[in-house]
Amino acid sequence: MTYLAKYKRVPQARLVLGSVLMSPGARQNLSWGDVHRALERHVSGDWGDISPENWEGNNFALAKGMLVSSSYKGRSGVKFRVITDCDTHLTKIIMPDEAVDF
Repeated sequence: MTYLAKYKRVPQARLVLGSVLMSPGARQNLSWGDVHRALERHVSGDWGDISPENWEGNNFALAKGMLVSSSYKGRSGVKFRVITDCDTHLTKIIMPDEAVDF
């Protein structure tokens, strides 16, 4: 995992990203613009391309300090995930086929 940055709370943010790590697959397949847009959406509570049930689950998890997971598409159409552990404030950007461990 590549360490990107330590993000601080922004005024309209719904969660704290904390330290942001990027998997090798994400680093290889995504542009910095893709990552930036996804992090802006994720931090504001826009969970991207997920089912209504998962959207509701993320809202519940956010309130309880659990894991929230978003799904986005980069400009080239490649899908990727952004996952934040709301308890430890650690965010990972991964490809759908990559495992995540917190």
